[in-house]
Amino acid sequence: MVGSQHHTGTSTLLCRSGVLPAGSFGLPGLISVVIVLVSAVLQIMINEPRWQGDTSLYIEVAKNIFEYGCYSDDIVTDDCTSNFISTKAPGYSIFVALSYFLGGQSTSTVLVSQSLAYALSVILLILSLRGTGAMQVATATLLSFSPATFAWSSILMPEYLSAATTILVAASLVRSVRRGRLDVLAVSLAIAAAVIVRREQVFLLVAVCVVGLSLMDWRTLLKALAPIGISAGIGLFAWQIPAAVKGEWEQPSYLYKGDRPSGVIDLWRATALSQESASQFLWPIWNKQYSTIESAAKFHFSPSVEPDLGRLMEQASRLTDGGPFPSELDENFATLANSFQRNNPVEAYVLVPLTRATLLWTRKDTVTSYGWNNLILANIAHIYTLLVISAALIFWPMAILLGDRAAFLPLTAALLTTTVRTAILVSISLTAIELRYLVPIMPSIEVAVAISIVSFWRTIFRAGAVAVRKRTPAALTAPDEESNSRSA
Repeated sequence: MVGSQHHTGTSTLLCRSGVLPAGSFGLPGLISVVIVLVSAVLQIMINEPRWQGDTSLYIEVAKNIFEYGCYSDDIVTDDCTSNFISTKAPGYSIFVALSYFLGGQSTSTVLVSQSLAYALSVILLILSLRGTGAMQVATATLLSFSPATFAWSSILMPEYLSAATTILVAASLVRSVRRGRLDVLAVSLAIAAAVIVRREQVFLLVAVCVVGLSLMDWRTLLKALAPIGISAGIGLFAWQIPAAVKGEWEQPSYLYKGDRPSGVIDLWRATALSQESASQFLWPIWNKQYSTIESAAKFHFSPSVEPDLGRLMEQASRLTDGGPFPSELDENFATLANSFQRNNPVEAYVLVPLTRATLLWTRKDTVTSYGWNNLILANIAHIYTLLVISAALIFWPMAILLGDRAAFLPLTAALLTTTVRTAILVSISLTAIELRYLVPIMPSIEVAVAISIVSFWRTIFRAGAVAVRKRTPAALTAPDEESNSRSA
């Protein structure tokens, strides 16, 4: 009973503090919606649909869903084959197929659909933040015109849609704070949508737990988490049930799929430091375009393997394009990987993962250019990303120290915790260390920054106002006292 009263009081304080006040949508809300809609219209008008990376795979699956009603990455003509994809979440392909159904089978339709889906998610968040004034406008501006994510609306990949689902989860958490308890239905739907688009979005459950603990005792939280966890499980695994029934399900093994050389992949996973290691070395081997292996790729791996790796890369680059990768050469890569991990355990299991995690945040995106096809805009996106991360590191703790901790701590702590955890795990697991994996994470940083900065400045403004009020009476009475003394 005591715990319940404590959490209810915390929730009330959240709303009374001015961070989540009760109130109507108001002029700031309308301005925020206009900002979002202007952004969506600009995306639709100036962007051209672009293919990148695995686009062809997602589009092929979407075509099969739309034309034949089956989920397969095979080229289907009459009926659905038995092949089943286990390496990709189905959400984006389903979204593309739905776009085809609503607006016709064209890539332009997909571009419009994902721009509108993102805009809708931001509007839902703004509605959840009703009555917060400047916070609504700041959030709408950062999310709608973020240089780090804006251009991804034109790329036919799941990143932009995944960013939209992150915003949906944030909106459900704000809604929960207003209600004083987790909004189980809203959170469950948002989490399910997030994980069905990208599986690593399951780490958004961390944010749910942090907010939940601030609103209710742990026993009540466990009961609320049960249906939310089930929805996450459905998003993660239910779509694989048909394949499991047929006996075709297997553990997803994207890196080791088909005849890709396992020794090369082992070496890459153990020693690679940045995304250029993939674009300049791993992808050419995957695609059997050995002549495109770049000698500079060795500098994107641990220096401990650089001499031996350079020699093996040179041998690989002399192979005939389109031909098989020799098993003897693959074994040499595997031996080098095993030797590195055995002889350098601290570097292999501590320093290399930490370097990846750091570079994931600080390194310029030279592979996808933040979705832009303009170098200047890509550089702006890089600077913006560094500024947003710096703002999160500066204003969040300052707002907590100077302001009312209960006012914004649960939301921002949840979002930032999930952000850091996801980014580090993605870089350590090395299913990929491409900077495009930050796209679904950026909105959570931007929302936390918007809340923290506005809260910080409100605290400074209020402190200044109090100081002025304390000084004002003395300033007003001083002349009267002086005149009285003179008359005496």
